[in-house]
Amino acid sequence: MAFLRLMIGFIFLLLPVAEIVTYVVVARKIGLMGVVGLTILSTIVGIVLLRLESLNSLRELQQSLRQQQAPLGTVIRASCAVIGAILMIIPGLLTSSVGLLMALPGLRDMLAAAAETWFFYRYPAANAGSNQSGVILETTYTVIDDTVEKKDAGDQ
Repeated sequence: MAFLRLMIGFIFLLLPVAEIVTYVVVARKIGLMGVVGLTILSTIVGIVLLRLESLNSLRELQQSLRQQQAPLGTVIRASCAVIGAILMIIPGLLTSSVGLLMALPGLRDMLAAAAETWFFYRYPAANAGSNQSGVILETTYTVIDDTVEKKDAGDQ
């Protein structure tokens, strides 16, 4: 845990320095107004992307829940799109580049597939009740004086 805190602190110290160096290098190549224009364009694209992708993600989540599918892939794809859009809104060429990569649908699909594979490998019981495996677990509960008694489906 201490290593993680150290890494996060290190990133927060290095990111502004890296952004400034990137601004200087790019400004030497395309000029100061070009860098300012890229930053403004990136912010506008990020705002539009955030608006479009958040609404689209909600629709996809509702659709996957209606079809009784595990929404993990949809949530990962939506998270990547929203984080990518937020990174594009933050002024900086490096953060905008990472945000643009995260907003690409192909990369989001690869990240979602990898996350689903890892999650269902790590927690196989999470996939037990979905339509993909064909297994449905049923049980009933009876509450008596604030205690719960479990009855198996076969005991009825």
